[in-house]
Amino acid sequence: MTRARLPFLALLLLLVMLVSLSLGKYQVGLAEMTGFLLRRLVGLPSADPNRQAILENVLLQIRLPRILAAALIGLVRRRALGFRPSAVRRSIS
Repeated sequence: MTRARLPFLALLLLLVMLVSLSLGKYQVGLAEMTGFLLRRLVGLPSADPNRQAILENVLLQIRLPRILAAALIGLVRRRALGFRPSAVRRSIS
């Protein structure tokens, strides 16, 4: 992989992770999710404590650990297996 692709792929991974955070049984809008995460980082209280508790449970306790684990496993797998797309293409044909 060329170094020129790395920033693009990192940005794409971040975008997919953000979209993954918002999808699920309890759908969370992107604006609501970013507002929640920013308030959480800064330490500001929410206007609706019940919704804040639900978002904290769904986003921080369930979805975020799964998404981070999937990204970490993908990275480790790629490093451990020495994945090279050209080698896969050669083995298929």
